Amino acid sequence: MLSFFPAGKLIKVRDLAATKSRVGCDRNLLTFLIEVESERYSRMQVFISHNVANKADARLLASALARRGSNVWFDEWNIRPGESIAAGIESGLAGSDIFVLIWSANAARSNWVGNEIRAYLHRRVADATLRIVPLMLDETPLPLLVADHLGFKIAAPEDFDHVAQELNGQRDDHELAQLLQKRLWELARDKIPEGSPHRFIICPQCGSPDLMHTAFFDGYKEKMNYAVMCLEENCKFMRSQFGE
Repeated sequence: MLSFFPAGKLIKVRDLAATKSRVGCDRNLLTFLIEVESERYSRMQVFISHNVANKADARLLASALARRGSNVWFDEWNIRPGESIAAGIESGLAGSDIFVLIWSANAARSNWVGNEIRAYLHRRVADATLRIVPLMLDETPLPLLVADHLGFKIAAPEDFDHVAQELNGQRDDHELAQLLQKRLWELARDKIPEGSPHRFIICPQCGSPDLMHTAFFDGYKEKMNYAVMCLEENCKFMRSQFGE
């Protein structure tokens, strides 16, 4: 988890709802943070369609997706000994948001893979939000109804990590911090003295809303001096800066 306030200590987004009264966080900011966090850690379900000859590739992809929080349907993980293979696959296809097709000459010869493709295409006719993502292991032409879906060419094992990251659409910590900081800047616009460079609405060190903003004209430097200080006991946060 990252710190998203300048020079601030760690504040966990997941804890914000439970500590709203203590943090004193603006309702809009709280909602925004929870939405960002929920989006980031949403558990979409990904169905991995593959031929047994490409099992090692499917296993690499499943592991990469699971590490990034996806809910993966992978036959090795979801079908137990003695269970119906057909029923398991049918359930996996029905509950998946993304159909990843690991495509190769072996897959093209597989009746199982062909049936899975047709079943998912039938679902997608009724629900256009479903995604089909082909991963090409070789130059075997894709099925006609899959060929117009954007996919990936796999040239090396590490490519599966890139695919997993793209499918999840997860932002790295720096990008997430930029979004959060931008939102804080917007929320602080009407809550601080005009011209102040200190865009804090809660203390970046302790999370307290008990901040004191001051502004005075420094006759020696002939500039406005803007300061912000946390009034929370045992917190020593304070910043002072001259305006432009």
